[in-house]
Amino acid sequence: MMENKTKIDLNNKSIFITGVAGFIGSNLAKRLLSTVEGVKVVGLDNMNHYYDVRLKEARLNELEQFESFSFVKGNLADKAVIESMNCAMNAVYTMITHI
Repeated sequence: MMENKTKIDLNNKSIFITGVAGFIGSNLAKRLLSTVEGVKVVGLDNMNHYYDVRLKEARLNELEQFESFSFVKGNLADKAVIESMNCAMNAVYTMITHI
């Protein structure tokens, strides 16, 4: 088995994370925001009722403590939501399970 040793430099980059209020998305955002210098994270989530929305809100409250985090409530399938964000991203991480 070959190991991939390629490192991706995310310092001073803008990262777009979908499903940011979910368990994996929120933890990825928190990790990036606390360990990567100058990173900016834009998170998207539709806040559906697939599971307890209060958990999602609690995760967002934690993320909003970071100055370089911004949240957009919406659906990835909604073109108007994506166009309204009007920002360039260096990387996209999709953590959604339901659209």
